Amino acid sequence: PAVGEAFTMLTCPPGPDIVSYHDRQIVIVERRDWAGWLSGETPAAEICVPLPAGSLKVEPVLR
Repeated sequence: PAVGEAFTMLTCPPGPDIVSYHDRQIVIVERRDWAGWLSGETPAAEICVPLPAGSLKVEPVLR
Protein backbone atom coordinates (compact mmCIF):
# COMPACT_ATOMS: atom_id res chain seq x y z
CA PRO A 1 0.00 0.00 0.00
CA ALA A 2 1.00 3.60 -0.53
CA VAL A 3 2.44 5.39 2.45
CA GLY A 4 0.65 8.54 3.54
CA GLU A 5 0.66 10.89 6.47
CA ALA A 6 -0.40 9.67 9.88
CA PHE A 7 -1.42 11.64 12.93
CA THR A 8 -2.04 10.89 16.58
CA MET A 9 -2.74 12.88 19.72
CA LEU A 10 -0.82 12.06 22.87
CA THR A 11 -2.12 13.31 26.20
CA CYS A 12 -0.56 13.74 29.62
CA PRO A 13 -1.60 15.15 32.98
CA PRO A 14 -2.38 18.87 32.72
CA GLY A 15 0.32 21.44 33.24
CA PRO A 16 -0.16 24.59 35.31
CA ASP A 17 -1.76 26.51 32.41
CA ILE A 18 -4.44 23.84 31.83
CA VAL A 19 -5.14 22.22 35.21
CA SER A 20 -7.92 24.69 36.06
CA TYR A 21 -9.78 23.72 32.86
CA HIS A 22 -9.18 20.03 32.18
CA ASP A 23 -7.81 16.80 33.64
CA ARG A 24 -5.32 16.29 30.79
CA GLN A 25 -3.60 18.15 27.97
CA ILE A 26 -2.18 17.43 24.54
CA VAL A 27 1.54 16.61 24.49
CA ILE A 28 3.53 19.03 22.33
CA VAL A 29 6.39 17.12 20.69
CA GLU A 30 9.04 19.60 19.57
CA ARG A 31 10.36 19.15 16.03
CA ARG A 32 13.83 18.35 17.42
CA ASP A 33 12.29 15.37 19.28
CA TRP A 34 10.33 13.86 16.39
CA ALA A 35 12.98 11.41 15.18
CA GLY A 36 13.75 10.12 18.68
CA TRP A 37 10.06 9.63 19.43
CA LEU A 38 9.26 7.91 16.13
CA SER A 39 12.31 5.62 16.28
CA GLY A 40 11.64 4.66 19.89
CA GLU A 41 15.05 5.96 21.02
CA THR A 42 13.48 8.59 23.28
CA PRO A 43 11.46 7.10 26.17
CA ALA A 44 7.81 8.14 26.41
CA ALA A 45 8.48 9.48 29.93
CA GLU A 46 10.75 12.15 28.39
CA ILE A 47 8.24 13.18 25.71
CA CYS A 48 4.86 12.86 27.43
CA VAL A 49 5.17 15.69 29.93
CA PRO A 50 3.15 18.87 30.46
CA LEU A 51 4.60 22.17 29.33
CA PRO A 52 6.00 24.59 31.93
CA ALA A 53 3.85 27.43 33.30
CA GLY A 54 3.40 30.25 30.81
CA SER A 55 3.88 28.07 27.72
CA LEU A 56 0.22 28.13 26.69
CA LYS A 57 -2.02 31.17 26.39
CA VAL A 58 -5.54 30.63 27.72
CA GLU A 59 -8.30 33.01 26.63
CA PRO A 60 -12.04 32.92 27.35
CA VAL A 61 -14.34 32.37 24.37
CA LEU A 62 -17.96 33.47 24.10
CA ARG A 63 -20.43 30.75 23.21
